[in-house]
Amino acid sequence: MALSTTSIKTVYPMDSMVSEGDDGLPVYDRPYNASDLRGVMRHLVSDGVCGGFGDELAVSISGGSWYVGTGAAVTSGLLIDNEEAVKVLDSYDISTGEYAYIIVAGRFDSTYRDGAIYAKVTNNTDFEPERTESVWELVLGRVDWLGNLIDFRMNDEMCGMMAAVPVDNLLNELSAASVAATDAAMGAAASANAAAAAATQAAGKFDGGSCCAQIEELKHQQTVMGSMIADLRDEFYYLDEKVYAPSSKASFDGERVTLATTCQYNEETQAITLA
Repeated sequence: MALSTTSIKTVYPMDSMVSEGDDGLPVYDRPYNASDLRGVMRHLVSDGVCGGFGDELAVSISGGSWYVGTGAAVTSGLLIDNEEAVKVLDSYDISTGEYAYIIVAGRFDSTYRDGAIYAKVTNNTDFEPERTESVWELVLGRVDWLGNLIDFRMNDEMCGMMAAVPVDNLLNELSAASVAATDAAMGAAASANAAAAAATQAAGKFDGGSCCAQIEELKHQQTVMGSMIADLRDEFYYLDEKVYAPSSKASFDGERVTLATTCQYNEETQAITLA
């Protein structure tokens, strides 16, 4: 078998192993104790491949062997930086009906304490990455016995791309409120612009002659209405600084008004009545 595992010691953060020195003081094989810091990182970024770094841990074949390119990934708060392409397995390691799942993982138990890139070969098509306190796997891709590759880096269940985690849901709510307010303001502005455009269009279509004709027509209708009211009341009727006479009590020959009898003006009712 040609399957190989590459141990990567340049991972951050990783817990230190403590031993006792000759002077009785503790000795740390790494200069930090990092489990708490990994927890902080989990609140800041999600697991996944770091976009834009190196080859983004792309799986590729060369000379009958499968490799993982350069790049970085975060697994359960652990940053794994792969500085050179590493061989994972040979094509003949995948027998007929089998699949090789190419994995980058953080290994946290005392046996390893590292980041690792390796392959798991199985005939299972429903593979689930191992994610425990000891190991946290991201599946970069799957290679079948025919040499076909499926890239899982964009698959959030198998791997995914690293992204910032929202600090507080309040930020999302404020962002949504801001978007809603902006949309409302833009809608109001659009309505105002539409109204202004309609007014401009109406002004452009304004016909002064037609407007004057309509005013004269309204005046004529007012005269007709005043005369009708005077006839219905059978008394003189005052409207808009004009006196309208009922046909039974006054006549007009084009030049002179002739009253049927003596009459007087009533200020309270604003009407001229018979004396």
